[in-house]
Amino acid sequence: MTGAKREREQRKGYYYKIIYEYPEYIPSKWDTVIAADLKRTYPNDEYFKKPENKKKIKNLLTAYSRRNSKIGYCQGFNFIAARLLRIFDKEEEAFWIFVQIIENILPCEYYSELVGIMRDCSLCLTILKETNKKVMKKLEGFEVVLNNLLYKWFISLFVENTSNETFLNIWDAMMIDGDVVLLRAVSAILELAEDKILQCEGIENLTEFFEEKISKYNFPRDKLMKLLLNDGLLKFVLDKTKGCLSG
Repeated sequence: MTGAKREREQRKGYYYKIIYEYPEYIPSKWDTVIAADLKRTYPNDEYFKKPENKKKIKNLLTAYSRRNSKIGYCQGFNFIAARLLRIFDKEEEAFWIFVQIIENILPCEYYSELVGIMRDCSLCLTILKETNKKVMKKLEGFEVVLNNLLYKWFISLFVENTSNETFLNIWDAMMIDGDVVLLRAVSAILELAEDKILQCEGIENLTEFFEEKISKYNFPRDKLMKLLLNDGLLKFVLDKTKGCLSG
C-alpha cells in the first residue's frame, strides 16, 4: 500500500550504496544526534539491546538523512525506524517504507522544520474542544500535559506512547486515508479512554495516565478502526479551517 516494494525494485542497490559508498569526506551533522537518540530507543527492549539491531536503526536513519538533506533527521524518527525494523527486520525493506511514509503519505512540510506537526497540534486542540468536550473540560488548566502528549504522538506517528496494537491500527488506517488519520486518532483514543481520564485527579494522575498507562492500552480494534476511518471528522476540520488545511 505504501508503494515501497515498487520503489525498492526500481532502485536496486540504492540503499546499500548510500550507506556504504557515501563519500567519507562529506560529514553528516546528524551523526551525533542519531547516536544519542539510539540510546533512548526502547532501552528496556531486549531486541534493541543487541548491537546488530541498534546498527540497523543507525543505518536506516543515516541513510535517510543522506537521502533527504532538507529534513535530515528529526527526533522521533528513531522510534519509527525501530518499530519498522521489528516488523520487517530487513533494513532495505524498512527503509523504503520509511521513505514512502515521510515523503508521500504525509504532507511534504510535515517534518520540514516541524511545520506540519505544529499545525496539527494547534488544529487538534480546536477539534477536541468540539468533539471531546467532557475530556477537554476535565483538562482545563492542564493543557501543557495534553500538548506534550500530542507532540510525542505526532512526531513519532503514534509509535511512542501507544501500545504496539494501537499503533498498528492507526498505521493501517493511515495507509488507507492518509495523514488526516493522525487527527482522528487523537480524538478516537481520548473518546475510548474518556472514562479513565475523567477518573484522574490532579496533574500528577493525568501525567501518569498520559505518559505511562495509556501506552499500555489495547483498544477494541473494531471500535478504534471505525473512529479512525470516520470521514465526519475530516469534514469538520475542513469547515473549521475554511478549506485551508493542506495535505
